[in-house]
Amino acid sequence: MTRGVGILGKGLVTALGSGSRENASALLEKRGGIAAAESLPWAKRGDLMATISSPMDGEERSAWMLERALEEALASAGLGAGRLAGAGVFVGTNTGMYQVDDFRCWEALRADPSAAVGIRSRGLGVIGARVAELAGAKGPVLNISAACVSSAIALVEAMRWIKAGLLDYALVVGFETILFTSLSGFKAMMLIDPEGCRPFDRRRAGTTLGEGCGVMVLSKDSSGGISLRGGISRFDPTSVTSHDPEGGNGSAMLEDLLAACGCGPRDVKAIKAHGTGTGENDLIEARVIKRVFSPGGEGACPPVAAIKGALGHTQGASGVVETAAWIACVESGFIPPTFGFAEADPALGLVPLTEPARAPGGIHICEFFGFGGSSAALALDCGGAIA
Repeated sequence: MTRGVGILGKGLVTALGSGSRENASALLEKRGGIAAAESLPWAKRGDLMATISSPMDGEERSAWMLERALEEALASAGLGAGRLAGAGVFVGTNTGMYQVDDFRCWEALRADPSAAVGIRSRGLGVIGARVAELAGAKGPVLNISAACVSSAIALVEAMRWIKAGLLDYALVVGFETILFTSLSGFKAMMLIDPEGCRPFDRRRAGTTLGEGCGVMVLSKDSSGGISLRGGISRFDPTSVTSHDPEGGNGSAMLEDLLAACGCGPRDVKAIKAHGTGTGENDLIEARVIKRVFSPGGEGACPPVAAIKGALGHTQGASGVVETAAWIACVESGFIPPTFGFAEADPALGLVPLTEPARAPGGIHICEFFGFGGSSAALALDCGGAIA
């Protein structure tokens, strides 16, 4: 059995609330965070998004989200002063702190459509530098931007560094805000569902953008609680925008992950699906799951759930945000339901959980299949039965 990496602490800020427990409670009570956007100045009437509730505005809004999640993660890790001096910081994001520029550009262009507005943000590296400063971490700082799997890859990389003996601790951050440019791009590709994200549903018509921040503290000591048994990232060259339509490359990734963990498909007791609610991505992901866990229709797949219908698609942050939310649910004794699902799609042959279910022990897989063929998967060791 392969050695895992410990998960000492986690922090979360999403549209479901501030704090891991708050997020788990909302998922258990089936309280979703998708609503008509009111906090973004450029939002159009009827735009559905999953935005955070912050006491701050503008630049302070983004900083508050990052610092609140980091504060919770460090407190829950219980490490004393100086223990993280040698820690590495691994960040996955697509937008960084650019929301400040986004707001400013929108106001300027609204006043003068011909205005030339410069970008003042120093880029994606601001987040890693700020986390390192606040945590007193003086190790390497890596910033990863790879579409929807950015922070999932950050988790994989942090795990690899720890397993290689290069680090004792790592802070892994998933951070994303909603930008006018991001929403415009998704709308241009017709990937936004006007009725909200409906993963694996027959009537699914796209995703719903969300924002949030998740922070996880990883350790070389995996002796207590849920641990990260393994992780893998891949790039599928089949398509410029998508993945192998038959699910071959995705299933090979999962099979390699299980082999590296010393596990088989029957050891997997639950799956957190990527579940974007888009027509093609959900179809491919369903094929991947069935090829690995129910080949030829033999045997039942483990329970599958997708949570973007609750907290929105947090894009580059989704790796850390959704994994941390999943762990918070398991620690509370349940795995969450799939928000937005109502009608099975015969073309998928996959029906996700629609109600909270008791959390099983064993291996849980967290999947991420991003735009442009990027993908990643994590294997969580949830130990014995969860009380």
